[in-house]
Amino acid sequence: MLTHIPDEITFRYQGYRVFFKRSGQSSRAVSDYYLKTDRRPPEYASCRIEPKVLVLNEQDHSIFVETNANAMVGPRIDPRKRLVAFWGDSIVMGYGRGWIRSLSDRFPGYQFLNGGVSGQSFSETCRRAVYYNSRLPIAYNIVFPGWTQRLSSDYGEDFRLFLPQLVGALPNIILCTQPTSLNTAMIDTDPRQYTATKQELGFRCGYELWTGDVSVALAHSFWTYVRTVNSIVWETSIACRNAQQGNVPLIDLSTRFQTDAAPDFRSDFIDAGHFRVESYPALWDFVCGELETILPLQYSVVQIRQPGAGDRPVVPAAGA
Repeated sequence: MLTHIPDEITFRYQGYRVFFKRSGQSSRAVSDYYLKTDRRPPEYASCRIEPKVLVLNEQDHSIFVETNANAMVGPRIDPRKRLVAFWGDSIVMGYGRGWIRSLSDRFPGYQFLNGGVSGQSFSETCRRAVYYNSRLPIAYNIVFPGWTQRLSSDYGEDFRLFLPQLVGALPNIILCTQPTSLNTAMIDTDPRQYTATKQELGFRCGYELWTGDVSVALAHSFWTYVRTVNSIVWETSIACRNAQQGNVPLIDLSTRFQTDAAPDFRSDFIDAGHFRVESYPALWDFVCGELETILPLQYSVVQIRQPGAGDRPVVPAAGA
């Protein structure tokens, strides 16, 4: 298998580190190229994205994933377009090139930034969002609760504290509820019985509630977390309303992807909360439909930043 870098890639991605994804290589192994663990709090988040990394599929040299100079998954920032940033953990970051970048195809004049970092807590998401908003002209901020905050014993109190503060700190914030594969019919049953391989389900991935030991208690803890954070999201949307715009806009992924009536609650998810790649089109279509009621659709492409400014390295500094 050839692993040379094509000339057109070398020209377009000057200064990038290039890696190759082998056939059958796990997503975790591939993410090691661009997702790094950094245990130096409080200056840095526990996980960070390496800027200017390109991963090519070994077979055909197509792009599997790229990170830009701003340490985000996705292409260079286009200075002619209005920026909409998504913030969250691995649900936002997605698999490979993810599901967010394609939103730009539906909304000319906008570029959608993938601000997700796998393994990032909500407090880290808040710091990252505030940091980048101080350095980039982000017009809209779409915020996901994420899963990692569940590891904190005080997640409800922390989330109720952080979320209204974030609404006040960021321009034009849009909230999202937390989707899950779990439902009332299955959380009292042994989740190990639902573990399945990709061959059994007919998808690219199988299903497992979560990594490690799984139990009814774990399923209940997930379920309690989802209900708690979604309740806080709805409360915040109403509590932070203003007279001109009404409630804070909200994209209700939890209701759209609830699995109570689904023939198989595993059809859209690979675990308790991560979407299947096969479900990205449905996720994309729903988010597009919601954003069509929020974003000014007639916004034209204009020059809002100096050419080339999108390539300036922007990485969190100490205290960010």
